[in-house]
This record gives sequence, C-alpha cells and structure tokens, in this order.
Amino acid sequence: MLQTSGFPDLKASWSRRSLVFLMARPALASIEPRPTLPPGTAPTFNTLVERIRAEYIEQPGLRLTEAQASRLWRLDEPTTRHALSELTGASFLKRTEDGRYARPSSR
Repeated sequence: MLQTSGFPDLKASWSRRSLVFLMARPALASIEPRPTLPPGTAPTFNTLVERIRAEYIEQPGLRLTEAQASRLWRLDEPTTRHALSELTGASFLKRTEDGRYARPSSR
C-alpha cells in the first residue's frame, strides 16, 4: 500500500503516478541541471547533432519519429530531419521500418 503520511493535503482523486512523483521529488531536486547556452546564444548545428547523439547514448533504447524528436529537442522539422540524416549518414542511427530513428544495436 502506498504510504501518504507526511502529505496531509493529498486529495483522494490524485492518481498513483502523481503520488509517486511527489514522493520522489526530494530525490529529483538533487539532480544537476544540464549545462545550457548563455541567454540569446543560438546553438550551432554541430552542437545540436552532438546533443542528439548524447541523448541516444544516454538512453540506449530510444526510438523516435521525426515529429517526436522535433518536440523533444524543440527543433523545427527541417533542422530535425537534417540532424537525424547526419547521424544516419554517419551510421550512428538507423531508420527503422516504422520510421523511427534508433541506434543500430537497439531493436
């Protein structure tokens, strides 16, 4: 059973996922934020490609469509397509039969 002591304002209608998130929040606060660019600085294309590469390395089972990748990295569709094409051309990624981009070793 999920323990909710220490959370006196919890409502009965909250989902289990919300409760788990609230209970894990102190642990999440200790995670270091990723470095960001200074305000007003636009990333170079190579920076974007390396960021995408790092995400795929960090999450080995990651399989994304172009639209999902655009939303995840907040890129326009042509930039996303070009970056994924670069990584596919370098054999870092492959495009699966269902149109998702994944590492060649992931299924």
